[in-house]
Amino acid sequence: MFSEFLQYLFTGITIGATYALVALGFTIIYNASHVINFAQGEFLMIGGMGTVAFMGLCVFQTKVATDSRRSLPPIPRESCH
Repeated sequence: MFSEFLQYLFTGITIGATYALVALGFTIIYNASHVINFAQGEFLMIGGMGTVAFMGLCVFQTKVATDSRRSLPPIPRESCH
């Protein structure tokens, strides 16, 4: 129960920090130019797509939690090309 709470807490903090950085980018651009630049969201998507691409190329690996009691094993290096 406590481990699930910690997982939700860290997930919430991570997502909240991402949203805060995007909002900060909107604010800085608007205060500097007085124009709302909606193309800023593209940079967030470029970062997400880059992360997915690097994970597919086995540049870095993550441990994905599927349950509080078990998780997926890391990708063996033999499967990376």
